Amino acid sequence: MQACAEDSARPPMHLSPSERRAQGTESPVGAAASSTSWKWAGPLVFAVVLAGTLPSLPHGVLNWDNEVKLQVARNLVHGRGWALGETPDDATYLAVGQGGRRYPPYPPLAYALQLVTLVTTPLLGGPCEGAPTLLVLALLGWALVAWGRAADVSLEAAVAGALLVTLGTVLWPMAAFGYDALVEALVLALVLRAGAGVAAERPWGLAGLAFGAAIATRLGASVLGFSAAVLLLAQRPSGPVPILRRALAFGLGALPGAALVLWFNWFRFGSPLTFLHVAGPAVRGLNLSWWSSQHVEGMVGLLVSPGKGLFWYSPVLIGVLAAAVPLARRFGSTMAALGVQLVASVVVFGRFRYWHGDWAWGPRYVAALCVSAAPLAWWWVARAGEGRSMRRGLVLLLPLIALQALPVVGDPVGNHFELTLRPLEASGQLVTHPVTRPPEPEDFRVHYYRPVNSPFVSLARTFGRALGDPHRALDLAWGLVRAAVAPLLALWLLVRVRRRGLEPRPRLRPLS
Repeated sequence: MQACAEDSARPPMHLSPSERRAQGTESPVGAAASSTSWKWAGPLVFAVVLAGTLPSLPHGVLNWDNEVKLQVARNLVHGRGWALGETPDDATYLAVGQGGRRYPPYPPLAYALQLVTLVTTPLLGGPCEGAPTLLVLALLGWALVAWGRAADVSLEAAVAGALLVTLGTVLWPMAAFGYDALVEALVLALVLRAGAGVAAERPWGLAGLAFGAAIATRLGASVLGFSAAVLLLAQRPSGPVPILRRALAFGLGALPGAALVLWFNWFRFGSPLTFLHVAGPAVRGLNLSWWSSQHVEGMVGLLVSPGKGLFWYSPVLIGVLAAAVPLARRFGSTMAALGVQLVASVVVFGRFRYWHGDWAWGPRYVAALCVSAAPLAWWWVARAGEGRSMRRGLVLLLPLIALQALPVVGDPVGNHFELTLRPLEASGQLVTHPVTRPPEPEDFRVHYYRPVNSPFVSLARTFGRALGDPHRALDLAWGLVRAAVAPLLALWLLVRVRRRGLEPRPRLRPLS
């Protein structure tokens, strides 16, 4: 009977800390233990994500964007300033500034990430374009745990959500290949964390600082202001900080990044409001006509086209749509902010001439929306409890992580060029010449709407070819072994957190 009483008194771990406190099932000692667990959960997720993805990190710098940014970073380190020399495609990467000097087209902090590449080159045995973005991915995992804590979900749910987003979506392959769109996912997580829980100035100031830094890295990050606006308006009015103070904290935090962009424009072009219209011919006329057929194609393509659709590259997001009603009931303002962010991102970037993100694995301009998988994991853990459903949830999580390891191992962009794009160019089916240039709208349907031309088909053919060559098959097998570190570490962390949660909590001894 005593054992049964102790079991019934043990707090159910699928409930959030506030729910357990409301039920009176968490003792002061239990609350202290929970606080200690939260303190280490973020750094532990950071370490697991970084240690799990680093062994599979491809070597070299293949992305032309990163080649240009790395060149500028080297110039800055050696005191040669911002000017550029030769680039892989001058029409795309050169902006002619004051005095006819050649400048890069990106904002100033776009080159700061490449300093991580320079620092890690001796440690990794050569430059790896994914080194800085894997660091951002690990920071995202930490931020997701902080968001879960602010949203008052259980520790187990927060860790599961962080692992699902960082390793079970397209964000891992994007990080491995150095796509700096990862900074937008990090900022969105920080904005959502600021908008969850009790209103306070400090989280909004941190979110604003990250937002400004993201704009100074990628101008497109400014679209994240939509989700921030929704959460500023929707956050509980019972908080100690009114909306104007929260908005001021966010705005002041973003000010340094915005000022840096304006200064860089003045430095290059003599005007703080001069952006890219002075750049080369490949980046002029960036926007399509509003609600034109090409704009609609871009919006649809960002979501469901076989070549670039967000839901193809991160299938777990289909689960977010399927569970939209219960998620909206449980996390109302969060899901409202994510819904507005989805619409804003698709409309804004669908109008962008290169909505597809040029040559990249997945729709990198809207990849930040992958963070919406975290509430799905929170809801599932709370719903599953301690029964068989939780084991089924783990069985689903690990294959999702393993699925994202395949493009990390298979060099999807390089093989897509070899197996699909070059034959399309040779057969005269493309308007864009050469094929290395960003595709023109006339080629969008050929590239992105024909399943046979999908990068998934190229990746499958890559693995099929490798299996027929013993040497390539051995390299592929070794690559898959290295990539398996991520799901194994994720499983270890989930089991560790779950066992810790199920241990009986120490009780206070009565005073004699």
